[in-house]
Amino acid sequence: MRAAYIRLAQEPGFMLYLAILPLTTAAFFAFLAGAPIVLGSYGVGPPGVGWYIMLVPAAYIGGNYLTSSLVRSLGEWRLMRLGQLMALAGLGVMLALAQAGVDTPLAFAAPLILLGIGHGFLMPVCLAGTVGLVPGLAGSAAAVAGLLQQMMGATAGFAVGLLPLGGS
Repeated sequence: MRAAYIRLAQEPGFMLYLAILPLTTAAFFAFLAGAPIVLGSYGVGPPGVGWYIMLVPAAYIGGNYLTSSLVRSLGEWRLMRLGQLMALAGLGVMLALAQAGVDTPLAFAAPLILLGIGHGFLMPVCLAGTVGLVPGLAGSAAAVAGLLQQMMGATAGFAVGLLPLGGS
C-alpha cells in the first residue's frame, strides 16, 4: 500500500488534483455551514434558507450536465480553469455587491450560482483525472482523494462554526 501511495505522490497531475478537490469541497462545506447563519441574519426562516441554499446544488447539477459536452470541445484543463474562474467570479460578485451596499439575501445567494456551476465543471473532471491518471492505482487514488476531500470539508465547516456571530 505504501508503494502505491508513493507512486501516486510522484505524479504531478495527481498532486494538482489533490490540491483542487479538497479546496473545492471545503468551499462548498463552508457555504453549507455559513449560509444558514448569514441568511438567518437577514430574517430568512428555515424554509427560505432551504430555497436559497438549493440554488448552489442546482447550479452544480447544471454544471455537471454541461461538463459532458464542454469537456470535448474545451478539454479537461481548460474546463477546469473555467470552473475555477467561475467559482472565483461568484465570490467576487458577492463581495462587490456587499461593498456596494447591496445587502439582501438574494445578493448573498445569487452570485453563488456561479460557484455551483464552477464546481460542477471542476469536480467531475478532477475526480475522473484522480482515478484515471494511474489506472492500476485507481482504488488508492480514490481513497486518498476522498479522505482529503472529507477532511478539508469537515475542517471548513468546523472553522465556520468558530466565527463570531453578530459582531461579538
